[in-house]
Amino acid sequence: MSANLKMQIHAHVGKELVRRKWRLIRYFIAIGHALGVTSAISAGIILLGYSLGIEALYRPIPQGSATHPVTALVIFCLGLHFSRKHGRDTLPLLLPIFALAMCVLRLAEFYLSAGFLAQITPFQAVIIADHLQGKENAMGINTCLMLSALSLSAITKWKGQVLLSQALSFFALGFPILAITGLAYGIDAFSGDMSLLTTTFGFCLSISCMSTSARNGAIRALLSPYIGGRIARLQALISYGVSFVVGLLFIQTVVNSESENAIGLFVVIVCWFSILLVTVFAIYQEKEDEKRRTAERELMNAATLDPLTELPNRRKFLDAAKIEVARAMRHDRQLWLLMLDIDFFKRINDVAGHAVGDSAIQNVAAILRQSARQTDCVCRLGGEEFAILLTDTDASGAWQVAERIRQQVEVTVLKGYKPAAGAAMTVSIGIACSGNEPDISQLLKQADEHLYQAKAAGRNCIVQPKEQEPVVEGGDNIYAYKRKAIHLE
Repeated sequence: MSANLKMQIHAHVGKELVRRKWRLIRYFIAIGHALGVTSAISAGIILLGYSLGIEALYRPIPQGSATHPVTALVIFCLGLHFSRKHGRDTLPLLLPIFALAMCVLRLAEFYLSAGFLAQITPFQAVIIADHLQGKENAMGINTCLMLSALSLSAITKWKGQVLLSQALSFFALGFPILAITGLAYGIDAFSGDMSLLTTTFGFCLSISCMSTSARNGAIRALLSPYIGGRIARLQALISYGVSFVVGLLFIQTVVNSESENAIGLFVVIVCWFSILLVTVFAIYQEKEDEKRRTAERELMNAATLDPLTELPNRRKFLDAAKIEVARAMRHDRQLWLLMLDIDFFKRINDVAGHAVGDSAIQNVAAILRQSARQTDCVCRLGGEEFAILLTDTDASGAWQVAERIRQQVEVTVLKGYKPAAGAAMTVSIGIACSGNEPDISQLLKQADEHLYQAKAAGRNCIVQPKEQEPVVEGGDNIYAYKRKAIHLE
């Protein structure tokens, strides 16, 4: 399989995972379109009821409020607008503009006591007959405000004002919720003369309107598959559910007992519930956030640690080296870098297999951990190559660390690998020292050059500049040093 094909497969899988994660938004948009279509069709049926004289189609509850023809016409226009996906074309915008114009005329009638809307209202004779019979058939102020907010929401969404559009749709949703609450509590003032049909389709249109901007802003945050979205959804549902039940109990208590203490009890219950809700969800969020932090740590370790040796990789080494370079410059100190490579590593892999080769790398990594101090930076640069950055030391200290590593590697026994002669495994080491102005890239380059020279000199040896020759006492140490250390002229 080619590299390009693998990349395409990974990209496709990644997109599919993201798409599945945000499936709530897709469902919400699909539901919104369906509700828009349903509202438009239902509004058409209401107008058909006026046309055919079938009162049950626009007044489902006898002697109850009816849906006004203009209300049905506005619902039809908005439902048609929300039922389809729009681009930047202007034609679909005419529907909410027309709906807003009808609502503005109705508002003008409220405040100016004029009959602007009556002159253009269809089926006016039916409305007059209903009024003569004492039946309610008007476009109430709540209905007018709700449909105006939905019309403005559609217009502002088209203009790109997503947050304003969502705020208007939330405002519009409040009216059918208020009406539903009023019906449950038996408080007629809450409904504002909204009929059952108008309440139902007002709720449907509000949801449909929200779905048009579900991929942005507050709706996206509310439908998020992550911890914030889950908590927000639960809080919204529980808050409204508990408040609805407590309010219903409060109304029943006041009506039955007429006790003034019921008001204080209601306030105490709501406050207690709010504190409890915040506390419970704080605990839940902390548990979820702890899982997120654990996952982030694991991801960070995967990105910065070598999986075979659990040593820092090149990326983490360079990050740590930058800090040490800054500290060395601040205190006018030198840095020492040891770069080492396992000799004839390919031979180990070819003769004994990659499992033994991995064991060789792990053995060297263990030796480096033992040889380095906690303040030193140890890493696996890649393959069979390692590095140690030494701080607060001199030429003698750097050489002693390198020689100790070389000797320990030389006596290491690799299970499953027995060379014909000599040690099972050796390393070549290049040492470099920073100048007065440390530069990690320059330091790596020098150490790499010295490592290459150690390989060329026969391997299993250490190379460092002659001017950095350490002072070593003792015959055996001097002999080992002269035999194993090569100084550059």
